[in-house]
Amino acid sequence: MRLSILLPYFNTPWPLLRAQLDSIAAADLRSFTAVELVLVDDGSAPTLADAVDAWAGRAPFTVRHLRHDGNRGLANALNTAMAEATGDWLAFADGDDLTHPQRFAVQAAYLLAHPDLVAVGADMIELAPDGTRGRCRRFPVDDAAIRVELLFYCAMAQPALMLRRTAWAALDVWRTPGTGMAEDWDFFIRLAECGRLGNCGQALVDYRLHPAQMTATLSAAAPHPAVLALWRRQLVAMGVSVDDGLLAVHAALSPYWLWPYGDVEWRPAPPEIERWRAALLRANRVSSRYAEAALQARIDELLTTDRRSALRDVTGPERLFDSA
Repeated sequence: MRLSILLPYFNTPWPLLRAQLDSIAAADLRSFTAVELVLVDDGSAPTLADAVDAWAGRAPFTVRHLRHDGNRGLANALNTAMAEATGDWLAFADGDDLTHPQRFAVQAAYLLAHPDLVAVGADMIELAPDGTRGRCRRFPVDDAAIRVELLFYCAMAQPALMLRRTAWAALDVWRTPGTGMAEDWDFFIRLAECGRLGNCGQALVDYRLHPAQMTATLSAAAPHPAVLALWRRQLVAMGVSVDDGLLAVHAALSPYWLWPYGDVEWRPAPPEIERWRAALLRANRVSSRYAEAALQARIDELLTTDRRSALRDVTGPERLFDSA
């Protein structure tokens, strides 16, 4: 089976991009008959593209370095990479993260063992700017749970995604430009509407945190318009009659705000929460959009447990690379 690794970048600091490229080159690729790295330069400075070309000349696999004539945004860069990829598996990677050695082999084996899935994700270890490993971001494993979680937050990780190319091509689901910080989430929602998803339950990517990330400014008191639109769209598709008050409760109770910083101090009054709960369960009993038991269990969990349980400390933090 052939593997395509898709990595768009736009002015990513070269030490970080080089570390990611080196981690990909060091991965276990022995189970694949052919490997290609599809890089998309989304309008970066020429000096960065030159450095990438120099690295590509020493890579242990085929490197296809595509260039946009200007910055078109991440969604368009990913669409370019997806359109150009030739592998049986399409693995996504971000330019400033780090790839674990077994990532590609584990995910390809998972897709082979689960032929009904169009995509598989993985958990991620948070990586501080100084290179220290922190918490593990854990995601639901089975399709029914993922579908329910997508109603509340982005329940798969784009930097740890692998697609089965034939199944994805048949669905013809692409990235939607202009949805900002909700681009990944929107993509997974539309995939879930026509295909089955899974997560392998292992941490296979180190996900770098930095203050400039869009998620660093998340706030339950002032949700991003694109996030509000996704919540509203899914609730309406379930059959819920959505007003601003109900949407505010949904925003406050969704664990989305914990990825990675978030504001979880405000909590709605009990009557508002009960109105929200009853509206969702009543609408879903009619539409059957989600597995009833899974939705009931998730709502109960949101109302009775510490939502920070989604984040687990990793034992023994260690420095992964030098800052140079």
